[in-house]
Amino acid sequence: MRPHDDNNDNSSLTCLVTIHGIGFQQPPSAGIDGYADKLHAHLRECLGDLLSDDPQRQPFQYRESVPIYVQSSYPLPISGIRSREEGMKRLGTWSISDPNEIDITHAPLAHRGASIAHVALVYSALEGSGVQVVPSTITLFMALSSLLRGNYDSIFHLLKMFWMDGYFLQRFFAQAHARNGTWPDGQNLAAHETNGASACSLCVRQDGGVQTVLGQRKSLFGAQRSVAPDAINVVSMQLQNDVAMYICANNMREQIRNFVLGALQRLACRQDVSSIVINAHSNGSVIALDALRSLHPHSASKIKAIITAGSPLRKYATLFTWGQSLEMLHPIPVWKNFWDPHDFIADPLQPCFEWHRNKNPLPDQLTGLYWAVDPETGKKTPLPVEDIRVDNAAAIPYDHGLMVHNYWDNQKEFIPRLAACLSEVRQKDML
Repeated sequence: MRPHDDNNDNSSLTCLVTIHGIGFQQPPSAGIDGYADKLHAHLRECLGDLLSDDPQRQPFQYRESVPIYVQSSYPLPISGIRSREEGMKRLGTWSISDPNEIDITHAPLAHRGASIAHVALVYSALEGSGVQVVPSTITLFMALSSLLRGNYDSIFHLLKMFWMDGYFLQRFFAQAHARNGTWPDGQNLAAHETNGASACSLCVRQDGGVQTVLGQRKSLFGAQRSVAPDAINVVSMQLQNDVAMYICANNMREQIRNFVLGALQRLACRQDVSSIVINAHSNGSVIALDALRSLHPHSASKIKAIITAGSPLRKYATLFTWGQSLEMLHPIPVWKNFWDPHDFIADPLQPCFEWHRNKNPLPDQLTGLYWAVDPETGKKTPLPVEDIRVDNAAAIPYDHGLMVHNYWDNQKEFIPRLAACLSEVRQKDML
């Protein structure tokens, strides 16, 4: 790693913490971008030098500015044995003399002059290779049971949504065929960056999981060709695995939740971090909210905003009876939820639990999906959430994979608002 800047005088940082679904948290390596590299580049265009590069970036990271990647498992320098602490210490180490303090001597988050740091979390142990048949079957039956009881939506409206999704899939296939008659090729993200076309931000990890099984297919001449990590079949299968395993594999869920919880606690206990903004995409929003429920009140007080995009939280609550009441000691002050009505995974979160998606919410139903419960008094207060509707297919200038679920490449409607939220939090810190 590069030595950190000894002249770094940042004493009050706003830290953006990015969380994706498990099968999409690609760490950077030689020839392969980290999963949040493009998101970071988009934000850099809006925030400029306020957004810092990683002070300890690796030599193979070629982009002008990159986020800090923190992995739940990282190899030790000599033995190569993977250790959680080896990855987590990038955010600082717990002080031996005071268990509530973090030693940040060898863990800088920003260069001098920058006031916003960007940390991207990576859960390094994949949930499994190939189709997770048993968890997926259990999850499907749970969802069907809830639908038959009238939760979430009607069967007719769901079929209509599937038809709309099919329209966008058909559009992608037609445009891909018009280009070269096949899927985009390439074994890594850099292979897509030709003729000015950047790789898609919605890509499956390339070191295991679903892509390992679906990663090779035969061409017309019998040769093996690699399937792009943003191919619709690969992305869709990984999304299915993420949801099924998080619901059915409690051991994996606890490991992921504890990793995110530990990372947030370390950041919150750093003296140079004044505020934290969580940016969670897709199943990452479920993981983030799961961890926030257990965060210590002192640490939770530094969480100033949470941004969710393409979130399946409503489906978790209504179809899988997950987390309908959140016992949070410190409610989230700002919650912005971005959703595309063409994205089957995403839902609005402002209507209450009883609302059905195919109906217009009544005024008294706009109380939010979740409530904070005071453990001392039992008083319930709604968690305020602002739903922001976007159109990803119209805003993204190229067609890659499941584009209606790709919010991070929406530079017209999502990126400027995320940058504005960071700027607003930063300004409040300076008051």
